[in-house]
Amino acid sequence: TLETREYVAPRIYRKSNSNPQQYILIDILGLPKKAMKIKDTLRITPHPILEEIINKHQIYHNDSAKTDPTLILNDNDPLHYIKETGLICIPYSRHSEILAKQIKGLLVVSYNPKKKIINNEELRVLDQVSWFVAENITHLLELDLFIKLNEKLSLQTKIDGPTGLYNKKTFHEDIETCIQENIKINKPK
Repeated sequence: TLETREYVAPRIYRKSNSNPQQYILIDILGLPKKAMKIKDTLRITPHPILEEIINKHQIYHNDSAKTDPTLILNDNDPLHYIKETGLICIPYSRHSEILAKQIKGLLVVSYNPKKKIINNEELRVLDQVSWFVAENITHLLELDLFIKLNEKLSLQTKIDGPTGLYNKKTFHEDIETCIQENIKINKPK
């Protein structure tokens, strides 16, 4: 949807669990491989404009983002890789009953202000996309929690509580697996 509307390199940030003043970059679409290599290092640390956008739940729009030094986050900022200088930041927020907390973040898109005019319809579309992003991120975080809980439960079924050792059933399953692997490895060709 965003590419067909001529937006460039949409970025999705989420507030960090460990540091509520920090935003973690979840995804970047359409940036060069050089930028993708540093994706995991891109974090937005306390940033007054972005904090205000999140707290007031307002859309931020700037046709010349590169001229605003407060928006250049660091040398690895995706803005350095984008020729287009228009920037729109859309906050998203969704409460998760399962995680018992509010999931907050930003959808950030760039565009070429010489080719694209931002009007109310465009802002409505971006707001709808941010709602979709919030839904999906929340579901992914909830799924991640379920996967971790499932792994923990699975491990608990394999371990004897008092001794902390694998139980008899797990021992016999592991022995059978080792025997089968050994047969495959040592089978004459």
